[in-house]
Amino acid sequence: MAIYKKLLEFQKKNITVEKDATNPHFKNRYATLNEVLAKVKGPLNELGIVIVQRPYFDGVGTGGQLHAGLTTELIDTSDDTKVSCFMPYVGADTAQKLGSANTYCRRYSLVTLLGLEDEDDDGEMASLARKTFDKNAEAIKKVPLEDKPVVERNDQPFGSKYPTEPNATPENIEAAFDNQTFTKTKDWRI
Repeated sequence: MAIYKKLLEFQKKNITVEKDATNPHFKNRYATLNEVLAKVKGPLNELGIVIVQRPYFDGVGTGGQLHAGLTTELIDTSDDTKVSCFMPYVGADTAQKLGSANTYCRRYSLVTLLGLEDEDDDGEMASLARKTFDKNAEAIKKVPLEDKPVVERNDQPFGSKYPTEPNATPENIEAAFDNQTFTKTKDWRI
């Protein structure tokens, strides 16, 4: 396929993106969508590759979850071969969050598809979540066995007080622990 040969030529250019903005919440630096596009659009177009990014929407699921995301395609104009990826919009339940999710997906799908060097300081949120999980796991290990929480049954509807149901989210589980809404026994089955 011609597009892979052209993408190889693109990668040989060793294009890197600069971190040109600061996240006011985490105080970290990141490359904006404008920076990524400014660095890659010209070289890709010179190789006959066009970038197509389009939102995808498949309705609203149970619980009001948005089934939507962004498809990014790199298309070789000489033979219509392409590479593509899909990134879901996560947590996009307001217009502002949807706009942010769209920009984030546009930026990182290009960085990923093109193999650009870009250190993801935005991943600080993921590492923070892992640190919180590890801290909570250590705290649970210190609780005497008879005080550890257990879910006695797993047949409650989504959103119930039982955190081990198949559709449980980290938020539901965390809320259950925070609110002590589970049943306690001598068993530990969570």
